[in-house]
Amino acid sequence: MNLLAEYCDLNPHPRGILLENVAGFVSSNGGEDLYRAISALNELGYRCDIVQVDAKWFVPQSRPRVFVIGLRADDVQMKPFPALTESRVRPKAIQRFLRANSSLDLGSIDLPEPPNKGGIKLALILADVSPGDSSWWPSKKSESLVRLMAPRHQERVSSILVDGGGSVGAIYRRVRNGKTVGEIRTDGIAGCLRTPSGGSSIQFVGVPSDGKLHIRNLTGREYARLQGVPDDFPIRVPERQAMYGFGDAVCVPAVRWLVDHALGHLLEKESVTVGEQAGGMQVRMMEARSNGERSTEEGFTYPHPQPTSDPFTIAERSEIMRKVKSYDTAPELQLRKAQWKLGLRYRLNAKDLPGKPDIVFRGDKLAVFVDGEFWHGKKLSAERLSQMKPYWRQKIDRNVERDQAVNDALTHSGWRVIRIGSKLIDVDRSGIAHLISSLLREKDVTITETGIELYRPIEHGASVDA
Repeated sequence: MNLLAEYCDLNPHPRGILLENVAGFVSSNGGEDLYRAISALNELGYRCDIVQVDAKWFVPQSRPRVFVIGLRADDVQMKPFPALTESRVRPKAIQRFLRANSSLDLGSIDLPEPPNKGGIKLALILADVSPGDSSWWPSKKSESLVRLMAPRHQERVSSILVDGGGSVGAIYRRVRNGKTVGEIRTDGIAGCLRTPSGGSSIQFVGVPSDGKLHIRNLTGREYARLQGVPDDFPIRVPERQAMYGFGDAVCVPAVRWLVDHALGHLLEKESVTVGEQAGGMQVRMMEARSNGERSTEEGFTYPHPQPTSDPFTIAERSEIMRKVKSYDTAPELQLRKAQWKLGLRYRLNAKDLPGKPDIVFRGDKLAVFVDGEFWHGKKLSAERLSQMKPYWRQKIDRNVERDQAVNDALTHSGWRVIRIGSKLIDVDRSGIAHLISSLLREKDVTITETGIELYRPIEHGASVDA
């Protein structure tokens, strides 16, 4: 979300946003993660709808995914109220979230009933692998995995053996209650593909023949087919790398269906084309290149526009900026929690000190500021600054000047000041909490970490570690 916010600061806001995540995103952290994502989109001027689309409606793979659709509040496609009727695209979990978070700017888009079946069974997308191919497991290995299955899964194996080749099974190796077990589904649908980072993440296929179940790994091409990628899409990487790529991709026809019905009116108006052979690759639409060139990959083209005038009115922009948090931001909360675990006790947003430091250790006269890299001018190249609109350049320059004035006022009063880039906290909050702890124990700690600045009191030489 930080990347999107920075993109929108430098460019015209995209008219539509589509975020994708696993189905558990709706309830993750008690719904807090989804709440924060939608709240951030609301602050950027987007009204949001939440839907769930399952790949099995289009291809023989069970892959439910949650999508957050963001449209400008004045877009007629987005009704100004959430859809509170349970449906296939808005199941119970989404309904609970919608009802529990009425404070968010939520809307609804009229979507047609999705397809009932993918129309293709797993057996039809399998490659024709000869019986003598080395990819088939040895008989003992296959039999061992079947023995690890629970009785009901062994019954499924027996049923497809009786069927005599008319069915195949999608097979997994899982760890249940600390034990490795085998599982199989025989309904013609593969389980959700994953990246092959471990044995339990690789999916196998079981094919009955001669009264036995023959097992092998799914191939990279079969992974691609399960994501709806046509066979003429080239795969020029090793097998395992292909499994990584397609195992972590989105299902092409599922996303195409959603884009057509939710965002299609935008594509028609702006002539944005997405190639028919996207190949399961997720187009990162916010790749903020500043040179304004058009980037081309196989199958799709998308623009990188130059900064232009603000698409919002002064009143709209003022309202959006008013909602941007100046305290209790997510990085601040993370750092405070890590410090609390170390037994550190502190004050927050001390109004009697210059700049109202985010975290204050009064006894040790240490003031901690958690700075957003963009707003405080950190890591912004001269080229990028030169391409900003004058309003934003001046705003960031004022922030930098104010930060320096606050540093001077505090250090002249005998305080140490530490400024920490918010992104560093996302990477290593525990390490930064330990660094602050060491600053409380020792006065002469040297800072070498990029992105952290330490300003020492004037009586100690007014030195700066950065």
